[in-house]
Amino acid sequence: MEDGQEFLLEEEKTNANKENKRKNEMSDANENEKGEKDMSVMKGKKVNDVEKKRVRDERLEVKRDVSKKTDSIVLKQTVNRKKERKIRLKELQQLQNSKIMLNVGGCKMETSQITLSKDPESLFAKTIESSEHCCSTNNVIFIDRDPTHMRFILNYLCYNGSMPEAIIPRDRGNLTDILHEAEYYNLKGLSSILWKRLNLLLEWGEV
Repeated sequence: MEDGQEFLLEEEKTNANKENKRKNEMSDANENEKGEKDMSVMKGKKVNDVEKKRVRDERLEVKRDVSKKTDSIVLKQTVNRKKERKIRLKELQQLQNSKIMLNVGGCKMETSQITLSKDPESLFAKTIESSEHCCSTNNVIFIDRDPTHMRFILNYLCYNGSMPEAIIPRDRGNLTDILHEAEYYNLKGLSSILWKRLNLLLEWGEV
């Protein structure tokens, strides 16, 4: 009996050792698996950190590009404004140096050589070049003509050959009178504008 008991005890001990070994192996496997998972998580986190850094760097680069472009636009606008101011100042100086008294039928209006020369084919521009059509003395130009619509004509020249719609007359009488003056002064652009308005009045049945 003692031998049998010893055998059983030895077998139980062996089985216990095997079980402990198995548990240890399972524990090691679990630890390894956990370690691999932790490594995987760490790698994933590292990849995410790298990706986040890349995105941040790209956004910073975009912001820098936008800032550079904005600075460039602002600089160009500043330079353009300075150029425009210089041009305007030069024009004002020229205007001061080229004042002309326009005497039309006894009605005196002060203007400038620049304004009268806006349309190079006009009678005004030709008059600046020579005194063939009228007398010019001491920057005074006399034209023997009805002055009624002269201010409208000067406005046309001041607007660089165009006229706001609100300023153009809507009645046939004034349009026809101004048209005669425009043709006399050889202002072809103004004549064209007036003819268009007259044709519109015809279409609207207001003539």
